Amino acid sequence: MSAADVSKAAFELPADERLELARRLVESVAAPATINEAMADGIRRIEDIAAGRVKGLTEEQFLTRLRNIYGNKTTGDSQSLTSDLRGDR
Repeated sequence: MSAADVSKAAFELPADERLELARRLVESVAAPATINEAMADGIRRIEDIAAGRVKGLTEEQFLTRLRNIYGNKTTGDSQSLTSDLRGDR
């Protein structure tokens, strides 16, 4: 079974089973304890959002907060900032 086949099958799973699968996959490749702790924290945060315990930010809210914190020191406009954050460059 190829990675594409596994991915296709995984996307057909219910959300809670996809989260469990994601946790297991990350744990299978994460190395040092500090990375494991950071990954576990990230997974917990994703689960909190998925379960509705925490409300996530919209893209615009996220970008506004970044601009408020960092300004546009490295980019000239929000489109560039968005591209930078997405890794489009």
